[in-house]
Amino acid sequence: MHNSSDSQNQLLQKIEEVFIQLKNISLTGKKIALTTAYGIELILLEDIVRLESQNTHTMFWLNDRTKKIVSGSIGHFDKTLNEYYFFRIHQSHIINLVHVKSYSKTDGGSVTMSDGISMDVSRRKRKDFMKRLNALIC
Repeated sequence: MHNSSDSQNQLLQKIEEVFIQLKNISLTGKKIALTTAYGIELILLEDIVRLESQNTHTMFWLNDRTKKIVSGSIGHFDKTLNEYYFFRIHQSHIINLVHVKSYSKTDGGSVTMSDGISMDVSRRKRKDFMKRLNALIC
């Protein structure tokens, strides 16, 4: 019988393997059109690390550590990006699963992204987040 620590370590190892596989999945060429204050910018999906809600705007954080501010709710982008390995971990955050560096179950659950930013996974979203990870693993 496995103890809880062994099971958790095995799950974390499987999650890491899945994330490595996700990074190899080709999103190349898939873009999203963002209307910013400067016009319309076409952004590669693989370049998006995370999205953050700021009242009536959404900030797109990119892998080159720049950000794009777009007028519009994060909910709109949640629906658009969900099929491309994006997941809404919190009311104000959507992450690109390809850019996940690690997931920790300690302190209620948090994810660290490739840009070094760590964010909590909300209690309400944690179960769905784990289901999504398990679905990718199986």
